[in-house]
Amino acid sequence: MANLAVELVTPERTFLLDESNKKIDNVDAVITTGTEGEMTILPNHAPLITALAPGLLTLRSSVGETVFAVSGGFLEVNVNVVSVLADAAECSHEIDVERAKAARDRAREIIDTAVDSDEAMSARGALSRALGRLRAAERGDR
Repeated sequence: MANLAVELVTPERTFLLDESNKKIDNVDAVITTGTEGEMTILPNHAPLITALAPGLLTLRSSVGETVFAVSGGFLEVNVNVVSVLADAAECSHEIDVERAKAARDRAREIIDTAVDSDEAMSARGALSRALGRLRAAERGDR
């Protein structure tokens, strides 16, 4: 059975490359949330380009799952290669849970007290990112 090669790139760093700077190529499935809902990419998936919503990016392989929190971006699938260009991403084991909880609480407070819609919308985005980070940390590597 074919596997997927995956790369995850943010403005700050590139994830999922081996020592030779080749894409990780032993992934059985990529599960993530696009702007239209959750999706699973399996080997031999049709070509696709989609926007990502803040949430989880889960890589499933024979050795388990690796979970990332992503805060939006784009995903492209082309001939068993999945390229993710994310605004920001963190691997589950790198997430500072206390910092994410503080960001969640701050965002909720701003939403509750916002005086204009722009402030509330910005806080909703921050809340979505914080909740995604907390879900990723909870899921962890399996």
